[in-house]
Amino acid sequence: MTQVLVRRLGRSERGHHFYGFHDVSPWSADFRSMLALQVDRIDHPPLASTAARVGVIDIETDEFRVHDESVGWNFPQGARQIWLADRTHYAYNCPISGVPRSRVRTGGGGLVHEVPWGVAAVSPSDNVLLSIDFGRIHRAGGYGHTGIRPWKDHAATRHVSGLVRVDMASGEATELVSLDGCRNAAGSRGAADTALDYITHVVPSPSGAWICFLYRSWLADGGMDTALCVVNATGGEFRVVHRGNLSHFDWRDDESIVIWGPRRQLVTALRGRGSSGRGWSTVVLRRLKDVVRPFVRGAGLLASTFLRVPIDGSPPEPFFSEFFSGDGHPSFCPQDRAWMLCDTYPDPAGNRDLFLLDTRRPTKHMLGVFHEPSLPLDESLIDEACRDVDAGILQLVGKQRYARSRSGLHCDLHPRWRRDGMEVTFDSLHDGTRQIYTVATSSILQD
Repeated sequence: MTQVLVRRLGRSERGHHFYGFHDVSPWSADFRSMLALQVDRIDHPPLASTAARVGVIDIETDEFRVHDESVGWNFPQGARQIWLADRTHYAYNCPISGVPRSRVRTGGGGLVHEVPWGVAAVSPSDNVLLSIDFGRIHRAGGYGHTGIRPWKDHAATRHVSGLVRVDMASGEATELVSLDGCRNAAGSRGAADTALDYITHVVPSPSGAWICFLYRSWLADGGMDTALCVVNATGGEFRVVHRGNLSHFDWRDDESIVIWGPRRQLVTALRGRGSSGRGWSTVVLRRLKDVVRPFVRGAGLLASTFLRVPIDGSPPEPFFSEFFSGDGHPSFCPQDRAWMLCDTYPDPAGNRDLFLLDTRRPTKHMLGVFHEPSLPLDESLIDEACRDVDAGILQLVGKQRYARSRSGLHCDLHPRWRRDGMEVTFDSLHDGTRQIYTVATSSILQD
C-alpha cells in the first residue's frame, strides 16, 4: 500500500468546516484556496433561521475567509457553492425570505451579481446555471433547503416545475424538462402537483453537452423509485436511461454514466410505479414486500453493483464489480478518467474506506480508513427542523432517523478530485469535529 499524506484544512476551534457533495471540485484555478461552509453546530439538521457562513479556506494559512451567510444549504451538499467555468468566480444558493436566489462572487469575495434562481449545477463550458426546486425536495424528504419555499409558492417560478437552465449574463431562464415530462417518461401513474416526486442530483457531462439527473418518486409500498435521466444542454433528446433503486453516479465519459443500482429490473417491475399511492394500500404493499424480500434476496434478485449505463439506450453492464462490496460516492478524475475515486458507507465498527480504482490495470489503491464517531443528536430541535417535511414521509422514515441523517453527525466522505488529479479532498468527523481533509494522490497516479 502506497503511503499518502492526509492533511486537515481549517481551524477546528473556529467551528466546523465542510464542502458538500462528490460531483464538483472545490479548488480555485490556482489551487490556493477551496470553497467551504462554516457552522457552529452539527448536532441537528439546518433550521430555517440557521445561516451557514460561506467563504474560502486559504490552503497555505488554514484561514477561513467569510464572504457571506446563507440559509440555503444542507450538510450533504452544502450551499452548492460551485466555481464557474473560469474558476475565478463561484455561485452559491442564498435565498432571501424563502425566495430562491443565487449569488455570484469572485474568489476574493466581491459580489458580482444575483440570480433569482437557486443553483444545483453549473455548465463546465459556459456561464450557465442549472436550477431545481430545493423547497419541494425538502418537503419530499430529499436534499433540499429549510430556508426556502417550493417554486409553486412564488409568482416568478410557479410556471415551472423541473430542471431550469439560466443564462447568468442575460438572466434568461428556460425549462429544459418539466416534472410532467419526467412522469410521462418514467411511466409514473397518478402523479400530480401535490405528489412528492422531484428532480435531484444534477450533473453536466464532462464537455457540458449533456445533463444527467435523478427523477425520484415515492411508491405505494413506501419505497422510492429512481429514474436516471439525460437531456442535452439545450433541452432536446430527453430520455430515461435506467431506473430502479439507484443512488450515486458520475459520468464515465460523455457517452456513459457509472451508477450504483440493481443488476436486474424484476423487483422494480413487481413493485409498480407511482408517487401518490398512500393510505391503506401502503400498509398492504409494505407487508407483501416484507414477505417477498427474503425470497428475492436469496435468489440474488436484489443484488446491486456499480453499472456502466450508456446514454444511447444500450443495456447497462457491471462496472468492475469485484472491487466494490457496497454503495459509495464515485467520481472520475477530470485529467484522466481511467481513475475512479470512491468511498464506502460505515462498516459495523463505524469505519469508512477511501480508495482509488485504476480501471486500466485494474488495481485498487487504499487512501485511508476513517472512523465516524457516534455523537449525540440535539433532540430538542428535531420538530423545528422537520416542520416543513411531509408528515407521511416522516412516518415512513422515522423522524429521529431522518433528523440524524440530515444533521452534521452523519458525514459521508463525499470525496472530490483536484482537477489535475494530484490531490483529493473529503469531509469527515474522525477527529471529533466536522472538517475538510486533503490526500495527496500524485505518487499513485504518477507511478
